[in-house]
Amino acid sequence: MNTLKTFDYVSREGGTRGEQPPVEEETVNKNPLLINVVLDKIFNMMPVEDLMTSRLVCKLWWESSLPQWRKSCHVQIRGDRQDGSWWIVKGSTPPHPSPYSIQNFLDFMEEWGRAGDPFQFEKFPFHKFNLGYVNLDLSKNSRERRGQLEFWKVVGAQMTHLKISKSAFNNVQTFKMILFELTPKLEALKLDKNFYNGCPRPRFTSPSLGQARPLEFVKNCQESLKEMNIVLREFDAESLYRSGKCDPIELPLSWAHILGYFPNIVSVHLESLDSEDYNCPCLDRFWYTVINLRKGSPNALNLNVLNIMNAKMNALYALPTSVLSNLKSLHWPLTSLTLDAGVTTGSNVLGEVLHIHAATLKMLTVFRAPYSHPFPNFPFGVQLNSLEELKVIGPICKDLRFLEFMPQLKRLLIGDEDLYKPFEFVLEPADISSMEYKNPESVIVHTDFGLIPDLVLSHLVEFNGGEEQVCPLEKVPPLARLMPNLKILELKVVGDGGAIDRLRCDVIQYWKDLENVNLAIHHGDSNVGDYSLTQS
Repeated sequence: MNTLKTFDYVSREGGTRGEQPPVEEETVNKNPLLINVVLDKIFNMMPVEDLMTSRLVCKLWWESSLPQWRKSCHVQIRGDRQDGSWWIVKGSTPPHPSPYSIQNFLDFMEEWGRAGDPFQFEKFPFHKFNLGYVNLDLSKNSRERRGQLEFWKVVGAQMTHLKISKSAFNNVQTFKMILFELTPKLEALKLDKNFYNGCPRPRFTSPSLGQARPLEFVKNCQESLKEMNIVLREFDAESLYRSGKCDPIELPLSWAHILGYFPNIVSVHLESLDSEDYNCPCLDRFWYTVINLRKGSPNALNLNVLNIMNAKMNALYALPTSVLSNLKSLHWPLTSLTLDAGVTTGSNVLGEVLHIHAATLKMLTVFRAPYSHPFPNFPFGVQLNSLEELKVIGPICKDLRFLEFMPQLKRLLIGDEDLYKPFEFVLEPADISSMEYKNPESVIVHTDFGLIPDLVLSHLVEFNGGEEQVCPLEKVPPLARLMPNLKILELKVVGDGGAIDRLRCDVIQYWKDLENVNLAIHHGDSNVGDYSLTQS
């Protein structure tokens, strides 16, 4: 098979598969649904999974789907032994060499250029790239510099989405060139658990906001970047380092230097910035930089999406009051917020945070370590009329009565999250007795549906109770009355051996529009196995 055609078939997640050549184009001129104008409209709306099949119908379909296909696909670039990238994660097993290294990609570009570009890579280039285990070095003395620089000059100019994970930036020059010079059309950037070897650690100073002069954005700023996602390290960071000396894993530039290039960012995800073991850029420095940049340009860095749930590696004992004060200062129109609420309830900082953004929030995710009792009145009486998606992880709520504050809710997920944050709290002796492990399994069990008889969440289409959430069989009917229009339901129901037939009847009777259902029948007797009812 032609290597160019093989390379052109790249899945959405970045894997590669062989592709059968398109069949010869048939006579389609008599069918008005197959003219190019109609096809262009169809393919622009079609998800990439369907494009994978439909583009094989004929040559006309293949060409019409090409623009959307190239915009949607993620191309995986992997390091291999030739560029030394397998040394990046010390003590780990090197990844298998990939056919799509930087040099391979350059070879492909040269090959299709000589062939007259039969697959229209120049006209419809790929826009999304994931780089992993790559040794990045654009310094003057680097032997890889020539090939890498050519890659970034040609491919980087077309990139709209870029993820660099578990790779090595060998110097500050490389970091600056890739982020600030060679990717001018970039819309989304993710730096995930990379190593910044040879990068000097920036010196941070944090004078009081009143004394500091406002920071300024650079004149040649990149206006396209809207989304930034930064993950600095693994939770178990020590497992990555076997050399006896920790490689630098903090960002090589200050927040002021980085954010100063991207005034139009509206989405920020920060993870593993702060820990007790390493001196690293923390969340407070991020707040400080954003506030000072916005002093000079009030309309810049106007975030809609903020995810700081894992900004600190360990679970929080208390949500810092600085988070509240900074959010008050910034006046962000947040539509999505993800955070660690802390296990204490005294300061009610979370309630104040929700109050500030009550008019705009559409998506909310709250994590809480599994110690302490659930909040007594989550969401603290705050009316969230715009909220459409809620995910609660840990002992957040004691029952479902909080739903009366969220009339527009469409998706509700309780405790279904692969999140393992270590929690080591330094407590006073008087507090230890009140801190006992709480398993958030009884939100439905503890709900008195008779107290909310008139509440109907007509917009709710998905309810996922998670692995630990249980529902007594007798509470299925009132649950169905509360959320009658579900399309997706995942729940664990408590019952005996004959409960599965009754449950099947209840599901058919109460939920007419279900498209995907996964119900597990859980027995109180540990000697009896569970049954499951799954349908999609």
